Amino acid sequence: MFRAGGTEAEVEEVLRRIQVQGLPLDQVEVACAAPDYAALLWEKAQRHGLPVTVAAGVPITFTRPARALLAFCEWAEGGYPAVVLRRMLQSGDLRVAMEGGPTAGQAARLLARSKATWGGETYKGGDVR
Repeated sequence: MFRAGGTEAEVEEVLRRIQVQGLPLDQVEVACAAPDYAALLWEKAQRHGLPVTVAAGVPITFTRPARALLAFCEWAEGGYPAVVLRRMLQSGDLRVAMEGGPTAGQAARLLARSKATWGGETYKGGDVR
């Protein structure tokens, strides 16, 4: 048991101790005092590319596909503004899968420079709603 300077520091310390001891993650169980700890632990693990599971599960909005779907809905509902599409590309939630094509970040920069898709009125036929 230990205490650190706040929730985030405690979670970082747990992950650091696991790494230092070289423990396989499938042999580690972390008991969390509150649901917020479990969610934060899951987020940190995702950021560091660590495969973890949470007994109670995680909210769907913590997952990349759900965030991408919500962002897509926001983009469509808002009339397809380029700023939302760029945010989707820059977030890492939306990926561009084109062999030899741009990465999502590069696509966001190209979109900004092209001034394309600045709303539904830029598409053929005007309003796309």
